[in-house]
Amino acid sequence: MQNQEHHSELKIVFFDGECHVCNESVQILLKRDASRELYYAPLRGKTFHEKVPIDLQKNLPDSILFFNGEQIYTEGNAIAQILISLGKGWRILGKSIDLLPDFLVDGVYRFVARNRYKWFGKNEECRLYSPSEQKQFLP
Repeated sequence: MQNQEHHSELKIVFFDGECHVCNESVQILLKRDASRELYYAPLRGKTFHEKVPIDLQKNLPDSILFFNGEQIYTEGNAIAQILISLGKGWRILGKSIDLLPDFLVDGVYRFVARNRYKWFGKNEECRLYSPSEQKQFLP
């Protein structure tokens, strides 16, 4: 098992805890990540402030972020890299997204991100996670 105190080599998905789509995406990832390689942390949380450079924190796009242990990805690139990290058929989907031009993928991502609260609402309460799922969450 990886040591959670040493976050440098962890694959971390930073997500908006109020966003219903983001939270549902985390639920899907928890189910698909059988090897439990992905960890999750809220945007603006302690782990976020430790891992994300100050300039990106200040100019944060309305985005999910993915830290693969070496590099931080935003918007459509984050989605592609998360899918690639899941392996199997998800890897093919992620690689396919990665082949598309950034302006197209990020444009679609930004359109959905701008409208996510209007279309899908906000979470009023957090789901309770099982003890094994709780281990995947960082502050």
